Amino acid sequence: MPAPITFLLVEGPHDAEFMACLLKGRGFEQRKFVSAIPELYRKLIPKDYPAKNENGKEVPLTDPHPVPRFYQNAGSWVFILIGGGSKSAHTLAKALRTSRLAGFDVDSIGVILDQDLEARPEEARDTFIAEFAKEQDLPFPVDFNIKPGTFVQGPPRLGLFVLPDNSQPGALEDLLLECGEAQYKALKDKALSFRDDALENAGLTADDLALYGKPGGLKEISRQKKAWVGAMGAVLMPSMAIQNSIRDNRWLAGEALALPRIQNVRRFIEDLLA
Repeated sequence: MPAPITFLLVEGPHDAEFMACLLKGRGFEQRKFVSAIPELYRKLIPKDYPAKNENGKEVPLTDPHPVPRFYQNAGSWVFILIGGGSKSAHTLAKALRTSRLAGFDVDSIGVILDQDLEARPEEARDTFIAEFAKEQDLPFPVDFNIKPGTFVQGPPRLGLFVLPDNSQPGALEDLLLECGEAQYKALKDKALSFRDDALENAGLTADDLALYGKPGGLKEISRQKKAWVGAMGAVLMPSMAIQNSIRDNRWLAGEALALPRIQNVRRFIEDLLA
């Protein structure tokens, strides 16, 4: 009997490492070498470099090569697909088409979105659905018009989760800051003081802060949280991206794993793999 296969779509490498930490708690280990991946599943790895985007154009050399993350435990596989914004729907659709051509079935599909700048989690879901509806030639109908945080049985089993908690505005950074409060409280407090002092007193120009958007807006709030987490990560993993800190430091350990909103995500992953 073939091993169960799950596609888990996330928006970026930070989300991927966060979910990988939760998978590790379920006994999954990352397969980092092609030789450790069955030939059947290697077809998910683009052979061309640079890869082509959804319009058939070359992906810039400065972008990461769109390779899934492969995780295996004793009885199943999880392939983490990294999309991002409007690319997410195409990333999932392409993986589904590839699985059909390769000749293997997907038992469950999970989609993890950020609510971020959307007013409600349903809006984040609907934006994804609208992009996914543009995809053609799927191997089977896929309908994500479900309440965020819930599942439909399928097959395949489908689930959709809108970070941070299927309810409140935010993104992965909100969960990381909660973890930071539990695991690195003193560092978190000092990182906040540094961030606020730098924004007010470091002589930064409007061009320097262009990514923050309109003062007081949701984008500025989101960017400030990212800067807060980034300041913590710069101490924990100097010169490295925050995903390295999520993977190798104590964000998702100890008391952090018992936090209610972390438990919500853990239950979603467990239900997806059920």
